[in-house]
Amino acid sequence: MKKLMALFSSCFFLFSCSESPTDTSGGVSETGNAFVYGHVYNADHTPASGAHVRFVPVSYNPTSGTTPIDSVVTNSQGYFSLAALDNGTYNVLCSGIDGAASLHAALKIAADTQAVGPETLQAPGSMRGVIKLDPPVDSALIFVILLGTNTYAMADSTGRFVLSGLAKGEYEALVLTTEAGYNRADTVWTFLSGIETSLNDTIVLNFFSLPSVSGLTLDYDSLRQIVHLVWNKPINPYVRSYNIYRRNVDSSTAHLVNTTPIVDTFFADGWETHLTQGNNYLYHVLCVDSANHEGGYSIQLLASVTTPFIILDTVIDIGDTIAAMDRDAFGNYYIVSLKESKIMVYDSLGVFKREWSVSGSIGGNFHDFAKIICIDKSFNIFLARTNEEILVYDTIGNLGNTLQTNFFCGMDTYESSLLAIDWDTRSIYKFTVGTFIRDTFIIPFTNDIASYTLFSITCSQAGNIFLLYSLGSPLGNTTSVRIYNSDKQIITNFQVHRKAGNISAYSDNQLLLTTRDGQVYSYSNNGELLFRFNGMIDNSAATELILGTAENNKVILEFTDGKIITYWSAPYHLNS
Repeated sequence: MKKLMALFSSCFFLFSCSESPTDTSGGVSETGNAFVYGHVYNADHTPASGAHVRFVPVSYNPTSGTTPIDSVVTNSQGYFSLAALDNGTYNVLCSGIDGAASLHAALKIAADTQAVGPETLQAPGSMRGVIKLDPPVDSALIFVILLGTNTYAMADSTGRFVLSGLAKGEYEALVLTTEAGYNRADTVWTFLSGIETSLNDTIVLNFFSLPSVSGLTLDYDSLRQIVHLVWNKPINPYVRSYNIYRRNVDSSTAHLVNTTPIVDTFFADGWETHLTQGNNYLYHVLCVDSANHEGGYSIQLLASVTTPFIILDTVIDIGDTIAAMDRDAFGNYYIVSLKESKIMVYDSLGVFKREWSVSGSIGGNFHDFAKIICIDKSFNIFLARTNEEILVYDTIGNLGNTLQTNFFCGMDTYESSLLAIDWDTRSIYKFTVGTFIRDTFIIPFTNDIASYTLFSITCSQAGNIFLLYSLGSPLGNTTSVRIYNSDKQIITNFQVHRKAGNISAYSDNQLLLTTRDGQVYSYSNNGELLFRFNGMIDNSAATELILGTAENNKVILEFTDGKIITYWSAPYHLNS
């Protein structure tokens, strides 16, 4: 490419055959060590007086701008000699005063004294051809170069070229373009004496290199913890898609972020690719062609994963493993202690009020997925147990009804009823409070879905029903939320974090979701992510996020180590 750049500043570019500068008669190389001599004859065998004899290194490129050519002119007897010529391999080019020419290809000079020829001049030949770029670039310059000579040509705007005045023989030809990213063609052409040869096939220079992405910008959404990347679309027909790479600044390895080709010129990186709060990442984008070849690196841009949510207070710390929690209309906390097998009641400020024991086993492994305590508008307290029954208490701990469900369940109150998940039949049942008559309420999937699991259910005051489920085994390949309206019609269905543990409706149109590793998500009624942050403290695992209150921008988290902690974000206002 450096050689080609010199061409742009030269005034002798023509769309035809060109000659290098005037020869130097009797030119001598100061570092040569061979005496060479010989004779040149015309076609009729008479001495070729005044013929130019040029010794051109076989690898010499006439577009290089240099002239490492030793030359001499024959005397009246057709004789020539050079006193000192560097050892090497040369093409010996002879040209008569009438245009006749000869080629002695690849002559090796190695002795102290060496004879050349005799050489016989003949009528020169020429060659025509067509070159094209695939894909075409109108502004490209295309060169046809005969290596080891002082001859080259430039193709015209239609790709046609002509090489003329060449002696009979074989020449190493190089075809290339100044347009970046295209292959060159290396070939051998045979010129015939006195004949113009036309190449039968078009010479095609194929594109092989992809450009680097330009104009890359980065914007970080701290509320949703999403990195937004935008870049310019290259003007290049071979670019089919893009790859996004991300590297933690503490690591030397960049990892591919996207799992499928990115065809747009923008990308959002979030929880799906395990962005970790508190980490700093460097991003770059690469062009990709149809064969999955990648172009050069774009600039790298830095994103720091932060959150506006901060710890407001540890409201309650019972010093025991919490199995579940719910709040009533006055903001009182009803906490299920797994170890002590009791329900503990605290007011909205975290002041202890009362507790009562629960006979039998409360929890099991199913409480990781489900809401097992809930309170309705009439302040009935429902507690699911592992012996396939639901206990009903009043607010001071008096046991009322015991509902035999015949299945393990997660549940939530719904209008004047109780909705419960049967994990065996994978159905949702409705129990009317008071009579506790059981009706089949929703069967989420038909029998053609062989493997799915219903994890958790929650209901909003407006009657919307939110269902957390997984297709496949528990914690399977996809975990999603489905939202039903009060008529049991599906409003929307969207995929969430694979390790989602529980969901809780905190307004008519918003949902809170937690994962086992402490991630907190909020979604709108149509599945839009509203905010996200990591609520993990002291490496405790968040097992269930019960409520997010609208007052004072608080999010309330329940941890397995017995702590209930509130988070606060000034720039964000939760709906009440």
